[in-house]
Order: sequence, then C-alpha cells, then structure tokens
Amino acid sequence: MACKIDENLYPHAPEVYEREVLDNGFSRGWGMHFHPVEDYWLDCHVHFRAEDKDVSKAVDNYLKGVSRYNVKKILAIPDIVSVDVKTSGAGLNDNGMYARYLNPHMSQGTLDDDIFRNENIYWMIYLDYKVPDAAFVEEAHDRGVSGVKLHNAPLISEGGDRKVWFSNEWDAVFRKIQECGMTVLIHVTQRLSASPYKGAGKNLYFSEGWKKGITYTNEDLLQDFLMLLKMYPGINFIGAHELFLGLERLDELLDAYPNLHIDSSGGFMLREDDDFYDYERKLYRDFFLKHSKRILFATDVIFTKDGPPENTEKYYAVRTRFIKKLRLPNEVLQDVAHGNAERLLRNA
Repeated sequence: MACKIDENLYPHAPEVYEREVLDNGFSRGWGMHFHPVEDYWLDCHVHFRAEDKDVSKAVDNYLKGVSRYNVKKILAIPDIVSVDVKTSGAGLNDNGMYARYLNPHMSQGTLDDDIFRNENIYWMIYLDYKVPDAAFVEEAHDRGVSGVKLHNAPLISEGGDRKVWFSNEWDAVFRKIQECGMTVLIHVTQRLSASPYKGAGKNLYFSEGWKKGITYTNEDLLQDFLMLLKMYPGINFIGAHELFLGLERLDELLDAYPNLHIDSSGGFMLREDDDFYDYERKLYRDFFLKHSKRILFATDVIFTKDGPPENTEKYYAVRTRFIKKLRLPNEVLQDVAHGNAERLLRNA
C-alpha cells in the first residue's frame, strides 16, 4: 500500500522517514500521516507589565501558563522607557537596570542581573520617540539586552514630528544599536479599517493624531522606515504586525531590504471555527516558503506578575493554528517557530 508523495506539497515529520530504516524498518508506515511539529515556539513580541519587583518569578509564572501551547521562550518588552537621568535619576547602575514605567501609576522598577541569565528569556528596552538615549542602549546591551522596541503610536497620538527619527540624537542611538549588533522591533504603521477578527476598531492612534493636526499617512511613515533600513544596513529590523501590509507589498519589501523581517502578530491568525480557502493557503504558504528566514512567530500578548491574561487563548491558539494549517516543511516550521528569532536576538 505504498504511494509516492510530493514532500514539497505534503510534508511529514522527519521521524516518519526514520522509521523507514530504523530498527530494520520494523515500524515502517506507522504514523505515516504525522505532520511536522514545532519543537517549541519563541514568542518574539510579549509585553511585560508588573509592579512586582520579583521579575524572575513573574516570568516563570508566565512561561508555566503558556507551556500548554508549547511556548518555551519569549522576547519580553518591559513597559518601561529610558528617561532623562539628569532629572529623574533613572538609568542603569551597578545594582540592576532601572527605568521609569510608561504607565504613570506604576513605580520605578528594576531588572536584576539574574534575569538576563535565563536562557528562555530575551529582553528589549522600550525607547520613547522623545527620549533618544544612546548611553542607555549601550548599558542595556552590556547587561545582556538583545534589542530595542520602538513604536510610532505615541508619535501619531501626540501629533509628533515624523522626521524625529532622522535627528542627530536618534542617529547616535541607531549607530549604537548597529555597533552593538542589537535588533530593533518597531511598530511602524497602523491599519485604519475595523477588524472584528482581531476585536479592534477603526482609526487607532490616528483618530487622536488628527485632532492634533497631523497630516502624514501610513505610507509616509512606511517610507520613513524604509529610509532607516537603508541608512542602517547593519541593523536587523523586525516590522511588527506584518507592517499591516498585504502579501504582495510585503513580498516586494522583503526582496528589496535584506535587513527587514516581520513578526506574525498581526493578521496571521485563524480561529478554531475557521479555515483557509485553498487559494489562500497556497498564497500564504508560498510566501512563507519564499521568506522562511524572515518571519518570526509573535503574539503581542501582555502579561503581569500574575502570569498570562485570561484571554491567552486568543493570542496563542489562533496564531499557532494559522502557521500549522499552512503545512510547512519541518525546516521552515522550526525557523518560523523559534529559529529565526534565536538568530536575531542573540546578544552580540
């Protein structure tokens, strides 16, 4: 009952073929339908908000909570930013990494050195567009931080100057990031349409920015980002949420910019009661096969000292289901699930 299978179209788990010869082929054909399975997931876009100073305990609680989704590692982004050390006393010192929480009701917190030795956690610092701080980047890198998170949301909502990223101060930051071999995760644009699938409404960030007089568009913000890709070719940039672009445009940009990557925390999701149409699966699958080294699994989930949120299912199940339903070859699946992120986030 043998049949010839095109493994490019119908990939199977590597052990299916081990059984062809292992133990003199005793179990040949057993489990012949088993598909490739991720070794584990590395979620490269996780926000951490906690007043509790015991960061290690908070992270352990989170990893235990998401282990049922086979999530072993995360890239954690504390909800903190660097601030002016001259006026606040924040920054890094010999006792740990200090910074002020973005949320004003939260107190100043620390990340102790022990947390940076946890092989299952990568860290990023979050820099506000108003506070370019190259010294903070260097000190964070020396502590073991893997990268920097940047976000255009405050810029848009506060009516900021979109050209701020091209200032001399930010040039110093980007050069320091490049020198240190750190990665940048950046939220560049924002879709304006509603998305009931994601549970999100219209005109997020822009509705506030328009009130403050901004006239720039998503395309303007994207073009600024593409200029950064050209200016700093030694930095690996991860465009959060697939840059809210469709596959055709993403394909063009990934071809044109070798230091561009995307995370899968935007539209790459599939609910339990949904499935791909055949043509959709082919389009997405072809895209993943072509750009297999440039796509990183991510959820954009937020956790606190108490562990995963109640709606964790919404974040993990829908996104892992999307990727698994593409029926990717084993090597591609492992790259997207964790390998690509591990390559980018190793602290230089």
